Amino acid sequence: MSMTERLLFWIAIIVLIVATFGVKGKVDNLEKQLSQVSQQQPANGGNQQ
Repeated sequence: MSMTERLLFWIAIIVLIVATFGVKGKVDNLEKQLSQVSQQQPANGGNQQ
């Protein structure tokens, strides 16, 4: 591999790692919001008459 190819390879690896942590953070936030919403709803679903 040439020096340019190696540089691009490592840049791609770093971008993938950063993106993975970013997605994990967003998933954690969504899980937190979902648990808050599910705690606010009544146990019977709220729509039954």
